[in-house]
Amino acid sequence: MTFSLYDATVPAFLQQLRALDGLVARAEAFCAEGHATETEIQEARIADMLPFAWQVRWGPGHSTMAIECCRSGSYSPDLSPPPATFAEQRAMLGHAVAELEALSGDALDSLADRTVVFSVPARGVEMPFTARDFLLSFSLPNFYFHVTTAYNLLRARGLPIGKRDYLGQPRLKDQT
Repeated sequence: MTFSLYDATVPAFLQQLRALDGLVARAEAFCAEGHATETEIQEARIADMLPFAWQVRWGPGHSTMAIECCRSGSYSPDLSPPPATFAEQRAMLGHAVAELEALSGDALDSLADRTVVFSVPARGVEMPFTARDFLLSFSLPNFYFHVTTAYNLLRARGLPIGKRDYLGQPRLKDQT
């Protein structure tokens, strides 16, 4: 059996983006119950890291945006302000899930050997990759980093969530 670039990325992206959407929904309910304000959650951060709103934004940034950048050949972080409300974040996550669900394996796999240059011009950073290596060695680890950080920020603020909430729905073997 061949294990494709699509198989190595898109199902993981979908699982974790759906889980992240569930976490944002739980945060919204937590705030509605009066345990925190939305501002407190959105601005929550670990030390000097970017706050929760940014961590949520980088889920799609290192999944759907990364795949789009494999098509275009270049990736620079989007530094415009992230969605600032739970509603906007859930809409963004829903849009990312829909994009990934519409993506065919052949469409992504055909990009595997294309060149993708990650750049941050203001910092003089320019890193050339193949699309395969960009997704597997850069975007996928960053994706998990930011989703995990968003989860940890919510836990630190007292949300009653656990590992199952982070994992979302695992991809189980078909029992038929």
